[in-house]
Amino acid sequence: MNTKNTTVMVALTVVATLAISSVTGFQLGEAEDNDKGYTFAEDVKVTAKFKFPDGNEVAQFEVFDQKQGFDKQGKGVFELKKVAGSDTPMLHHYTEVHREGLFDNLLEKAFSVDVMIAQGGDIIKKFDYDTCKVTDNNISTVHDKEEGWNTSKGFVHVETFELTCNKYWVETTAYDNMKEAEYMAGKPSGGNAFSSLDYQKLQQEIKNRLGQN
Repeated sequence: MNTKNTTVMVALTVVATLAISSVTGFQLGEAEDNDKGYTFAEDVKVTAKFKFPDGNEVAQFEVFDQKQGFDKQGKGVFELKKVAGSDTPMLHHYTEVHREGLFDNLLEKAFSVDVMIAQGGDIIKKFDYDTCKVTDNNISTVHDKEEGWNTSKGFVHVETFELTCNKYWVETTAYDNMKEAEYMAGKPSGGNAFSSLDYQKLQQEIKNRLGQN
Protein backbone atom coordinates (compact mmCIF):
# COMPACT_ATOMS: atom_id res chain seq x y z
CA MET A 1 0.00 0.00 0.00
CA ASN A 2 1.42 3.38 -0.97
CA THR A 3 1.76 6.39 1.34
CA LYS A 4 -1.40 8.02 0.03
CA ASN A 5 -3.53 4.96 0.75
CA THR A 6 -1.86 4.52 4.13
CA THR A 7 -2.89 8.07 5.05
CA VAL A 8 -6.44 7.34 3.96
CA MET A 9 -6.38 4.10 5.93
CA VAL A 10 -5.39 5.92 9.10
CA ALA A 11 -8.12 8.48 8.55
CA LEU A 12 -10.72 5.79 7.95
CA THR A 13 -9.62 3.92 11.05
CA VAL A 14 -10.26 7.04 13.12
CA VAL A 15 -13.66 7.49 11.50
CA ALA A 16 -14.49 3.83 12.05
CA THR A 17 -13.58 4.19 15.73
CA LEU A 18 -15.90 7.18 16.02
CA ALA A 19 -18.65 5.23 14.28
CA ILE A 20 -18.24 2.35 16.73
CA SER A 21 -18.50 4.84 19.59
CA SER A 22 -21.72 6.22 18.16
CA VAL A 23 -23.13 2.71 17.87
CA THR A 24 -22.27 2.09 21.51
CA GLY A 25 -24.04 5.31 22.45
CA PHE A 26 -27.04 4.09 20.49
CA GLN A 27 -26.98 0.87 22.52
CA LEU A 28 -26.94 -1.34 19.43
CA GLY A 29 -25.25 -4.08 21.42
CA GLU A 30 -28.18 -4.17 23.80
CA ALA A 31 -30.50 -5.10 20.95
CA GLU A 32 -28.04 -7.61 19.48
CA ASP A 33 -28.02 -9.47 22.80
CA ASN A 34 -31.58 -10.47 21.89
CA ASP A 35 -30.75 -11.44 18.30
CA LYS A 36 -33.37 -13.98 17.19
CA GLY A 37 -31.18 -15.56 14.53
CA TYR A 38 -33.21 -14.49 11.48
CA THR A 39 -31.51 -14.18 8.11
CA PHE A 40 -31.21 -10.64 6.71
CA ALA A 41 -29.90 -9.92 3.21
CA GLU A 42 -26.33 -8.58 3.36
CA ASP A 43 -26.59 -8.53 7.17
CA VAL A 44 -28.62 -5.29 7.16
CA LYS A 45 -30.68 -4.97 10.36
CA VAL A 46 -33.02 -2.43 11.94
CA THR A 47 -32.70 -1.26 15.53
CA ALA A 48 -34.95 1.32 17.18
CA LYS A 49 -34.33 3.33 20.33
CA PHE A 50 -37.46 4.80 21.91
CA LYS A 51 -37.02 7.80 24.20
CA PHE A 52 -40.11 7.93 26.40
CA PRO A 53 -40.80 10.58 29.04
CA ASP A 54 -39.98 8.05 31.79
CA GLY A 55 -37.14 6.09 30.18
CA ASN A 56 -35.60 4.54 27.09
CA GLU A 57 -36.13 1.21 25.36
CA VAL A 58 -34.08 -0.46 22.60
CA ALA A 59 -35.31 -3.26 20.35
CA GLN A 60 -34.55 -4.92 17.06
CA PHE A 61 -37.33 -5.04 14.44
CA GLU A 62 -37.64 -7.31 11.45
CA VAL A 63 -39.45 -4.77 9.25
CA PHE A 64 -39.22 -0.99 8.88
CA ASP A 65 -41.60 0.63 6.35
CA GLN A 66 -41.72 4.37 5.72
CA LYS A 67 -45.21 5.45 4.71
CA GLN A 68 -44.90 9.23 4.60
CA GLY A 69 -42.36 11.95 5.28
CA PHE A 70 -40.14 12.54 2.26
CA ASP A 71 -41.73 15.98 1.97
CA LYS A 72 -40.07 18.02 4.74
CA GLN A 73 -43.32 19.90 5.33
CA GLY A 74 -45.25 16.71 6.07
CA LYS A 75 -45.29 14.42 9.08
CA GLY A 76 -43.19 11.29 9.28
CA VAL A 77 -45.27 8.10 9.29
CA PHE A 78 -43.67 4.66 9.51
CA GLU A 79 -44.34 1.11 10.59
CA LEU A 80 -42.19 -1.21 12.68
CA LYS A 81 -42.91 -4.94 12.67
CA LYS A 82 -41.60 -7.75 14.85
CA VAL A 83 -42.63 -11.10 16.21
CA ALA A 84 -45.07 -10.44 19.07
CA GLY A 85 -43.29 -10.69 22.41
CA SER A 86 -42.53 -9.14 25.78
CA ASP A 87 -39.27 -7.36 24.88
CA THR A 88 -40.91 -3.92 24.41
CA PRO A 89 -43.01 -3.33 27.57
CA MET A 90 -42.67 0.47 27.47
CA LEU A 91 -43.71 0.63 23.81
CA HIS A 92 -46.76 -1.47 24.64
CA HIS A 93 -47.60 0.81 27.56
CA TYR A 94 -47.45 3.98 25.47
CA THR A 95 -49.41 2.27 22.70
CA GLU A 96 -52.28 1.86 25.14
CA VAL A 97 -51.83 5.39 26.51
CA HIS A 98 -52.21 6.81 23.00
CA ARG A 99 -55.04 4.46 22.07
CA GLU A 100 -57.06 5.45 25.13
CA GLY A 101 -56.12 9.14 24.88
CA LEU A 102 -54.93 9.13 28.49
CA PHE A 103 -53.37 12.59 28.42
CA ASP A 104 -54.45 16.21 28.32
CA ASN A 105 -51.67 17.33 26.01
CA LEU A 106 -49.94 15.15 23.41
CA LEU A 107 -46.59 16.71 24.22
CA GLU A 108 -46.85 15.26 27.73
CA LYS A 109 -46.88 11.68 26.36
CA ALA A 110 -45.11 12.11 23.03
CA PHE A 111 -41.74 10.47 22.57
CA SER A 112 -38.86 10.39 20.09
CA VAL A 113 -37.50 7.42 18.13
CA ASP A 114 -34.11 6.78 16.57
CA VAL A 115 -34.30 4.16 13.83
CA MET A 116 -30.88 2.90 12.76
CA ILE A 117 -30.13 0.85 9.65
CA ALA A 118 -26.86 -1.01 10.22
CA GLN A 119 -24.84 -3.47 8.20
CA GLY A 120 -22.60 -5.73 10.21
CA GLY A 121 -22.53 -3.18 13.04
CA ASP A 122 -21.76 -0.23 10.75
CA ILE A 123 -24.42 2.47 10.59
CA ILE A 124 -25.68 3.06 7.05
CA LYS A 125 -28.51 5.46 7.75
CA LYS A 126 -30.20 6.85 10.85
CA PHE A 127 -33.66 8.39 11.17
CA ASP A 128 -34.28 10.71 14.12
CA TYR A 129 -38.04 11.04 14.67
CA ASP A 130 -39.40 13.61 17.13
CA THR A 131 -42.77 14.23 18.86
CA CYS A 132 -44.18 10.82 18.02
CA LYS A 133 -47.31 8.93 18.94
CA VAL A 134 -48.59 5.44 18.18
CA THR A 135 -51.45 5.75 15.67
CA ASP A 136 -52.12 2.06 15.02
CA ASN A 137 -51.22 -1.31 16.48
CA ASN A 138 -52.30 -4.79 15.47
CA ILE A 139 -51.24 -8.43 15.49
CA SER A 140 -51.63 -10.72 12.49
CA THR A 141 -50.76 -14.37 12.03
CA VAL A 142 -48.59 -15.28 9.06
CA HIS A 143 -48.24 -18.78 7.61
CA ASP A 144 -47.33 -20.37 4.30
CA LYS A 145 -50.84 -21.49 3.35
CA GLU A 146 -51.38 -25.20 4.06
CA GLU A 147 -47.70 -25.76 4.78
CA GLY A 148 -48.10 -23.82 8.01
CA TRP A 149 -50.53 -26.48 9.16
CA ASN A 150 -48.80 -29.54 7.79
CA THR A 151 -45.06 -28.87 8.07
CA SER A 152 -42.52 -27.56 10.53
CA LYS A 153 -42.76 -24.06 8.98
CA GLY A 154 -45.56 -23.34 11.43
CA PHE A 155 -47.02 -19.89 12.22
CA VAL A 156 -45.71 -16.45 13.10
CA HIS A 157 -47.63 -13.83 15.09
CA VAL A 158 -46.45 -10.46 13.77
CA GLU A 159 -47.08 -7.25 15.69
CA THR A 160 -47.20 -3.98 13.76
CA PHE A 161 -46.74 -0.52 15.24
CA GLU A 162 -47.62 2.54 13.16
CA LEU A 163 -46.07 5.76 14.44
CA THR A 164 -46.74 9.32 13.35
CA CYS A 165 -44.17 11.99 14.18
CA ASN A 166 -44.27 15.76 13.77
CA LYS A 167 -40.78 15.93 12.30
CA TYR A 168 -37.66 13.93 11.58
CA TRP A 169 -34.08 14.17 10.38
CA VAL A 170 -32.02 11.75 8.34
CA GLU A 171 -28.34 11.08 8.96
CA THR A 172 -26.55 9.54 5.96
CA THR A 173 -23.80 8.12 8.09
CA ALA A 174 -21.92 6.18 5.41
CA TYR A 175 -21.60 9.28 3.22
CA ASP A 176 -20.62 11.46 6.17
CA ASN A 177 -17.92 8.97 7.17
CA MET A 178 -16.56 8.86 3.64
CA LYS A 179 -16.34 12.65 3.38
CA GLU A 180 -14.82 12.87 6.86
CA ALA A 181 -12.16 10.35 5.91
CA GLU A 182 -11.48 12.28 2.72
CA TYR A 183 -11.11 15.51 4.69
CA MET A 184 -8.81 13.93 7.28
CA ALA A 185 -6.66 12.44 4.53
CA GLY A 186 -6.32 15.88 2.94
CA LYS A 187 -7.98 14.81 -0.29
CA PRO A 188 -9.98 17.53 -2.06
CA SER A 189 -13.56 17.10 -3.21
CA GLY A 190 -14.13 16.68 -6.91
CA GLY A 191 -12.56 14.50 -9.56
CA ASN A 192 -9.50 13.57 -7.48
CA ALA A 193 -11.55 12.36 -4.49
CA PHE A 194 -11.60 8.61 -3.88
CA SER A 195 -14.80 6.89 -4.95
CA SER A 196 -17.42 5.04 -2.93
CA LEU A 197 -15.90 1.78 -4.16
CA ASP A 198 -12.46 2.86 -2.91
CA TYR A 199 -14.03 3.71 0.44
CA GLN A 200 -15.75 0.31 0.69
CA LYS A 201 -12.53 -1.54 -0.15
CA LEU A 202 -10.58 0.38 2.47
CA GLN A 203 -13.35 -0.12 5.00
CA GLN A 204 -13.19 -3.89 4.43
CA GLU A 205 -9.42 -3.80 4.80
CA ILE A 206 -9.83 -2.04 8.14
CA LYS A 207 -12.18 -4.78 9.34
CA ASN A 208 -9.74 -7.46 8.19
CA ARG A 209 -6.85 -5.79 10.01
CA LEU A 210 -8.88 -5.28 13.18
CA GLY A 211 -9.90 -8.93 13.03
CA GLN A 212 -6.28 -9.99 12.96
CA ASN A 213 -5.45 -8.03 16.15
